[in-house]
Amino acid sequence: MLERGFDDGVRCRTCWAGRVLRTPDDQAGDGVSTRSAVWAWHGDLDSADVSAMAAALQDLLLEHPATLTIDLDAVTFMDCAVLSLLVRVNNDPSTTLIVRGAPVCVQRLLQATGLDAAFQMTAT
Repeated sequence: MLERGFDDGVRCRTCWAGRVLRTPDDQAGDGVSTRSAVWAWHGDLDSADVSAMAAALQDLLLEHPATLTIDLDAVTFMDCAVLSLLVRVNNDPSTTLIVRGAPVCVQRLLQATGLDAAFQMTAT
């Protein structure tokens, strides 16, 4: 399901494969990156998705969000290739990554790889 329209001043735009990227406007207008972005991921995510996800992520990071929240609540499967994308974002010093709503399948992957403590995690 695609989300469209405005919600509390958040402009929404469609991202690849039906996913939605929300980027709040920089209301300060002072050139200092205080913006945050939320990117909701959905469904089964595997190595076939990584190049498109990486390109979309690169476009998002060009907007210089201070905080990027990746919402995994609707993810039903994620493999190590997608996890490596999260690791790359987490290692980017220009933005703070928050992983929100990780389902059991993602929590197990994080535990199996020893990365469960590497990310700032929040519940849904």
